[in-house]
Amino acid sequence: MDVSSSRIASTIGIALVAFTYPLSAFAQIQVTANVTGFTSQSGNAVFVLYDGKKGFASDLDTAVSLQTLPIQGAGVSATFDGLKDSDYALFVFHDEDNNGEFKTNWIGFPKEGAGNSNNHQGMPSFAKSSFNPAAVDTLDIEMWYP
Repeated sequence: MDVSSSRIASTIGIALVAFTYPLSAFAQIQVTANVTGFTSQSGNAVFVLYDGKKGFASDLDTAVSLQTLPIQGAGVSATFDGLKDSDYALFVFHDEDNNGEFKTNWIGFPKEGAGNSNNHQGMPSFAKSSFNPAAVDTLDIEMWYP
C-alpha cells in the first residue's frame, strides 16, 4: 500500500469511528427553571443547582451552578447547560435584601421566600428536590414564603 492509499484508509477509518460514536456522548443536556409567585420585585432571585446532597440549600459554595437574576414581572427563568444524565436538585430563594445569603432560623427553617425543583414546602432536602435533566427539560417552581 502506498502513502496516499494509507492516508485515504486512515481518513475513512477516522470518519467511520466519528459517525458510529454514540451521539449521546456529544449531547448537552439542559434544563430551564421557570419560577413564579414572588411577593415583590425587590431584590433578586438566586438559583442554586446542586449535583449531590452535600451542602444542599445551606452552602452555596458546594453548588455546581449559581445564577442571580433580577425579579421583573411575574416570574424569573434560568437555564442550566452542560448537565449530565445524573441527579440534581435546584433551590431558589428570594434575596430581598441583596446580601447573597439565604436566611434561616436557628433550626434551618427558611426566613425568606424559597422554592425547589419539586415544589415541596418546608425545610429543603436534596432527596425531596432531586430530578434528572435527561428526563425533564423544564421545571415549574412556585415560590412560598414562611
